[in-house]
Amino acid sequence: MTKRIRKKWEAESVTIIAFVVLMTGLLVMLLPFLWMVLTSFKTYGETVQIPIVWFPKKYTLENYEYVLNNMNFLLYYKNSIIMVVGVIAGQLMVCSLSGYAFARIPFRFKNQLFLFLMAVLMVPGQMTVIARYLLIYNLKLSDTYAGLILPLIPSIFGTFLLRQFFMGIPGDLEEAAKIDGCNYWGIYTRIMLPLAKGGLVTLAIFTFNATWNDLMWPLIITNTERYRVLSVAVAAIKGAYDTKNNLLMAAGVMVTIPCVAVFAVGQKQFIEGVATTGIKG
Repeated sequence: MTKRIRKKWEAESVTIIAFVVLMTGLLVMLLPFLWMVLTSFKTYGETVQIPIVWFPKKYTLENYEYVLNNMNFLLYYKNSIIMVVGVIAGQLMVCSLSGYAFARIPFRFKNQLFLFLMAVLMVPGQMTVIARYLLIYNLKLSDTYAGLILPLIPSIFGTFLLRQFFMGIPGDLEEAAKIDGCNYWGIYTRIMLPLAKGGLVTLAIFTFNATWNDLMWPLIITNTERYRVLSVAVAAIKGAYDTKNNLLMAAGVMVTIPCVAVFAVGQKQFIEGVATTGIKG
């Protein structure tokens, strides 16, 4: 009886320790976001005050009003949404087709080509920026929505992710469809895509996060305010000699809200997709 109580106490102790460690990590992760939200309601004087003021004396929405009215933030929002929707739609189509081909369709040098793509994945994206810019410039697509979207559609990571997901689908379903006279396109559209919903949502969330926060490519390819996106607008708030942190944090909150909303809506499929990807290789 004593041994059973001791084991139970040890198990409970491990649970309590794990809970304390996780809660500590959660607080550490949430602290910067809390600071950002609180600072967005402060006056400029409170942001530079020493000692640090955590909570504003009076909560004000003037920072949000200034960002929306004086910085053309709604235009940046529209451009970011157009860019994100275009990239996600393109990636889901291209990556699902290529992932299905690598997972299910036999063709010559398939494994060698896939290994080559995995090797390219190790090349930093910054090394291809000049080539991408020259290509878009020569096509006369700079400072356009097409110039923002098209270079970001090809994704080796997305191809790999969906390939692993398609390989985890039982092959019996595909064989049954072939017996019924279904071709590769029919199998892809009627069987594979519906069963790969978790993988598609996972890729969409990854793509949304990467595209929404991308600064370098929109900054390089856009020359006028007409096609500038949110990340560029937030970066412009930070001055060379002085930065109004209250405005910067208000803009940061407005940029962060869509990311949190997208993850909250698709978190179930996202977690399932990450957990099940890579079961078969």
